[in-house]
Amino acid sequence: MSKKVESWLKPGGIFVVSVPNIRSWEARFFGSYWYGLELPRHLYHFNPESLRQLAGTVGLAEVSVSTPPVTYAEHSLRYVFDDALHHLGYSREPLSTSKDAPLYWKILRKIFRATALIALSRVSSAAGSGPAIEAVFVKPKISGDSGSN
Repeated sequence: MSKKVESWLKPGGIFVVSVPNIRSWEARFFGSYWYGLELPRHLYHFNPESLRQLAGTVGLAEVSVSTPPVTYAEHSLRYVFDDALHHLGYSREPLSTSKDAPLYWKILRKIFRATALIALSRVSSAAGSGPAIEAVFVKPKISGDSGSN
């Protein structure tokens, strides 16, 4: 987000963004294995405060900034697991070419996602330390503008 975004918006225009939260518990816990750091998708990293500050520097007003109840933990764990295997001299087949997981594994994974991951994502979201930031900003209308754009 820069002066470019501000120049694209008309007065009253809305800017919506969803980015990883570099101050999330997951970012601190997983470190360099955190899924939110995956290149080349994210070249810059933000936390709620830095995103607010950046928006303010280009004249955008905050509508809302929140950390939704999501988690990247499963993806980050895969990076940890793959790196551990690599250090042991093994490598897994890429997901794109691997066979379907056995039914028992699918059931275990579903239970893990439906219990631990959902609970973790809700708690971290409520605490403001979820792994993602969803923000809405608006470019203020020019005073005297009737709003008929």
